[in-house]
Amino acid sequence: MHVSVSIAIALAHLSGVLEQHKKAYEVKESPETTLTDIRSRPIVLVGAINNDWTMRLTSPLRLHFTFAANGVDSIDDTANPRQTDWILDSSKPYLSVTADYAIVARFRDPTTEGPVMVIAGLGPYGTEAASEFVQSPQYLAQLAAKMPRGWENKNLELVLKTNVIGSKAGPPVLVSAFTW
Repeated sequence: MHVSVSIAIALAHLSGVLEQHKKAYEVKESPETTLTDIRSRPIVLVGAINNDWTMRLTSPLRLHFTFAANGVDSIDDTANPRQTDWILDSSKPYLSVTADYAIVARFRDPTTEGPVMVIAGLGPYGTEAASEFVQSPQYLAQLAAKMPRGWENKNLELVLKTNVIGSKAGPPVLVSAFTW
């Protein structure tokens, strides 16, 4: 099994939060995970292009990933199709990436019949920044200050941006959020 450093960092962030709250968890690769494994129980999906479950469960959502054959990957907003800023040109050399984007989502899914959390970037830096965002009381407090009353009990989708500096993900910045 090959795990990128960014995915390893994301898993470390998430496992720390789960252990702090005394929640049992299991880490499985996407190809090894069946619907039976994830049905009727909470799941956290990490990564996008490397995670078939992320791609499948986010595809009907307002915010979802598109990985194009030409290498220009994006987060698309079905409510605002003219929004084209959230892209990553993966055809360019890895070390030339200057920004990455991620989706953080929390929703109840009809396929799994349970709660789903997605922490996934267009590239590895986005995934790393998204995991930092969800484990940080500071970032969560900033989110809470911007959200409408009652957001805690609703489905949620966020788009985050991270500037990439010297092959390292910078701090996550919230660029879009909505609930339903």
